[in-house]
Amino acid sequence: MDFFGIGPWEVLLILISVLLIFGPGKLPEIARALGEGIRKFRMASREMTATISKEINEETKEIKSELIKTGEAITDEVKDISNSLPLSEIKGQNKNSESRKEMKARYRT
Repeated sequence: MDFFGIGPWEVLLILISVLLIFGPGKLPEIARALGEGIRKFRMASREMTATISKEINEETKEIKSELIKTGEAITDEVKDISNSLPLSEIKGQNKNSESRKEMKARYRT
């Protein structure tokens, strides 16, 4: 058993030293105070974790909504641009371009 890097014999030595220094009458008070301190620390730790998690979730929701709005704006812009182009340019052909067959025929000769 390894307790904070201290072996069982070292823990026993520390407990005996505390018992000799403070006496058996003070030992329950010390243990009670130590227990309350640990309880308060755990409670504060939980509250801090809950607060941080709540803030992270709120920020994530804000960022997500901004990304959705930006994506919708980009989609609208693309639709506007594609609606303003002539149909021949949208298909990738304009009036001056040759068809594929015409290009093959020209380069064969």
